[in-house]
Order: sequence, then structure tokens, then C-alpha cells
Amino acid sequence: MRLSSAFHQMIILSALLFLLCAFTSGDHLLQVAYPVPTRDSRFDRKDTVCCRTLTTNEPQIKINSCYFLQEISKCLKSVLFIDVKNKMHCIDPTAPWLEARIKRLEENGVKCIKTKAH
Repeated sequence: MRLSSAFHQMIILSALLFLLCAFTSGDHLLQVAYPVPTRDSRFDRKDTVCCRTLTTNEPQIKINSCYFLQEISKCLKSVLFIDVKNKMHCIDPTAPWLEARIKRLEENGVKCIKTKAH
């Protein structure tokens, strides 16, 4: 039994599509859930956060919430700020300005909370 060239191409394309889907969706299966209350539409679920990229830039906006996130799976250790516009900022914990900013936040009644992964 000889298969047509078009049939082979279809099988190969299907296999490639399957692999592409498996590799791109795998991150969501391994995502660690942190109990961080947010309505940020950039995240899959309203109560999960996984920082995969960090910034060392200080947000120049009022911060309403602060969380310490641990490194688990593909999620990076970070400090998460949520600002007055409900935007999330994944901060590199080694940022030189961070300690002073956390101190100012606590002086203004914003306590940084240590989270636990689910």
C-alpha cells in the first residue's frame, strides 16, 4: 500500500501541530497557583500569579498590595506589587531600591505578604 505525498504531508503537519500545542500549553499545566487576589486580565485565573519575567525598574505609581512569591517550577522568585490601576509588577528581589520601597509601603499601611503555593 503506497500513500500519497499529500497524505504524508498531512500526517507530518498534524504531528507538528500536535507538538506545537503540547509545548506551548505545557507551561499552563505546570503553573503554580499563588493566592493573590487580582482582576488582572493578563492571567488565566483570577487567583493565580506566576512571574516569568522580572523588572528592576521601580513603579512610579501608588502600590496597593505587595506579595513575596517563591520560586517554584517555572515561576521566578519575585516581589509582586499591585498598583492602584490593578496592574501587576513582578519585581526582581535584588533590585537596589526595593528594600526602601517596601519600608515606605509598610509605613503607609501596605504590608508585604508571604505567599504559599497551592
